[in-house]
Amino acid sequence: MTPRDIFGIVVRTIGLLTLLSGVYAFGLGASVNADVPGIAVLGPFIVGVYLLRGAPHLLDVAYPPKKTRRRGEAPSGPMQTDAHRAAADRQAR
Repeated sequence: MTPRDIFGIVVRTIGLLTLLSGVYAFGLGASVNADVPGIAVLGPFIVGVYLLRGAPHLLDVAYPPKKTRRRGEAPSGPMQTDAHRAAADRQAR
């Protein structure tokens, strides 16, 4: 398992706990007090479902996906060699 996979499992577990807290707040609000604010019930549901689905945006921030180059594409950035720069200049003309 990669660190990204482990982080995804942790995020899903937190999502499950958040969703369960929303269910608890809904049950508590329905049985004890009808004046429970909607955000106290809907907030954990929305956040819990997002986290339970894997929170792809959060995962991409924590562990950015690897960028793949297309076949024959020159590397960019500081690792680019003089030969790659010359080939890119020839293609640009």
